[in-house]
Amino acid sequence: MSINDKIPTIVNSLGFPHFVTASASGKKGGLLLLWRLGVDIEPVNVNSNAISALVYSDPPNYPRLVSFVYAPAQWKQKASFWNHLDSIHSSFTGSWLCIGDFNDLLNQSDKSGGRPVTSSSIEGLQNLMDSCGLIDIGFSGPSFTWSNNRTGRALIRERIDRGIANAQWRLLFPKATIQHISSAASNHNPLLLNTTKIMKNPSSFKFEEFWIREPLSNIIIEEAWKKQFYGNPSFILCRKTKETKMALKLWNKNHFGKIQTNIQQLEKELSNLQSNSQNCWNMQKEKDLHLKIQEQMKQEEILWRQKSRINWLTTTDLNTKFYHLSTTIRRRRNGI
Repeated sequence: MSINDKIPTIVNSLGFPHFVTASASGKKGGLLLLWRLGVDIEPVNVNSNAISALVYSDPPNYPRLVSFVYAPAQWKQKASFWNHLDSIHSSFTGSWLCIGDFNDLLNQSDKSGGRPVTSSSIEGLQNLMDSCGLIDIGFSGPSFTWSNNRTGRALIRERIDRGIANAQWRLLFPKATIQHISSAASNHNPLLLNTTKIMKNPSSFKFEEFWIREPLSNIIIEEAWKKQFYGNPSFILCRKTKETKMALKLWNKNHFGKIQTNIQQLEKELSNLQSNSQNCWNMQKEKDLHLKIQEQMKQEEILWRQKSRINWLTTTDLNTKFYHLSTTIRRRRNGI
């Protein structure tokens, strides 16, 4: 069974009832756009290098066009790709965002290492932006989104992933930003588009199943439960439960730390390091950070696998997002 045949099963298991795909050629290429219930999206054009879709919201009669792109790396195929995007622009007069891997640069600052950028090698993306009136949204985070993962003078890094939009889209989302997220699992840094602020709710106490994997957890619980309290049985039970909860929270903080916070801190260090010039010390430091992030992500995967209550998935790849989504879906079903 090919990866294209597996897509519907994988997408449905992740809780996305709607999707559209541009099939991969073996292990190369391919695009996949997924969206949840409540998101009104209408795919209008799909080919091997771009998925364009209308997004409907307020006001309902003025949809926005978004094109998700994966530009061809071969020079001979790029001309038809730019022409395709130009035709998309000509057929739509509303707000338009184009985001993804353009496999092209705008200037020398978009590249570090390798051969210098020449005007003829970067005219494709620049010409598209000029003819269609598109604006680079900009970014925060590491300066580059792709690396050949080599060392020394052989190391090449480029900013080939970006978001560009016309003036109408920028007027709708004047505070929109794109963040380059450091990745230890790919030679591409993912793009995170933020158009609104995300509010986080405070977390409640939960007994984590992976605590019992540590023999010390039994001692923590036993010592906390042995503390003496006086009053009626209900009061004593309440105080012992509270004392045990506080002891476990403190032990978890000191012994494990907050896994997600640790990952974010390590990724921030990696982001800062990748923004600096490369030398032998920096490359070794980056390698060490990759290993630390992978270890923290493995711990996070164990945590979310236990929360999702899924035991049938045995692949050795990190499946944290899958377990996280499975947990969310299960909690929503339990709340119905």
